[in-house]
Amino acid sequence: MPIRYDGAVARFEGACGVEEALPLSDWLLATPDARLDLGACTELHTALLQVLMAAKRPVAAAPEDEFLGRWVGPSLASGGEGLSAITRSPAAPSAPPGSAG
Repeated sequence: MPIRYDGAVARFEGACGVEEALPLSDWLLATPDARLDLGACTELHTALLQVLMAAKRPVAAAPEDEFLGRWVGPSLASGGEGLSAITRSPAAPSAPPGSAG
């Protein structure tokens, strides 16, 4: 099983697929003091990433995988705001109504 539940810690190991999303969500709802150990995770399905970002739980061990460590780790460490902060762009100024733009 790619996600092992050890008390209040979810340990992600190897390739973690979409089939883990619902059990993870249920576990997070039932475990208010949950922590995440992503150290041994090598692949993380985006459904799992969405669950983790929504849950905003502390990461006890960041992913050792280079890609996950660079992109996923900061997204979770910042309470789910990391990716939106990277992709968010300032709104373009709008021209006043009736003006030629």
